[in-house]
Amino acid sequence: MQGVECESCGAVLRLKEEYVGRRIKCPKCGTAFVVPELEPEWDEEDPLFSIASQSATPPRESPAVTVPGQSLGNVEMATSTPSYLQPPAAPMASPAFAAKTQDLADQRAAKEQRSGAMRQIGLGAVIMSVAAIWFVGGLMAGWFFYYPPLLFIVGIITVIKGCFGYSE
Repeated sequence: MQGVECESCGAVLRLKEEYVGRRIKCPKCGTAFVVPELEPEWDEEDPLFSIASQSATPPRESPAVTVPGQSLGNVEMATSTPSYLQPPAAPMASPAFAAKTQDLADQRAAKEQRSGAMRQIGLGAVIMSVAAIWFVGGLMAGWFFYYPPLLFIVGIITVIKGCFGYSE
């Protein structure tokens, strides 16, 4: 924001930079005027101002660096990977090759699903076996455990899930 003084009444108006060069009305007196560009105020007693004014050398331009790609001021940025760093292009596949590849992928997915189901059924069988051994062993020792029947039910559920193809 910049402070602009009204030409007729002297009121200071705080305006955004976008109003520079536009004709506005003073809210206090109603006079219309064009908003001038403000020059930066330099304090001549400021040590930075004296250093800047003593510097007689103009700023140097950096040399242009040319690299294939996109331009950014005096420097062009590379936008693509050089050909020696890119992986070799895959050969064009025929429709028959694509169909065979899809067929193999489908077979692999079906095999993985079957093996997952078999693992699930095997896990359920192991859980049921452990529960049965625990239950019978407890009865032989004269103790009755409540956990083995619950574990046996979990084993049955696991086998059923494996039979219907639900795998974790």
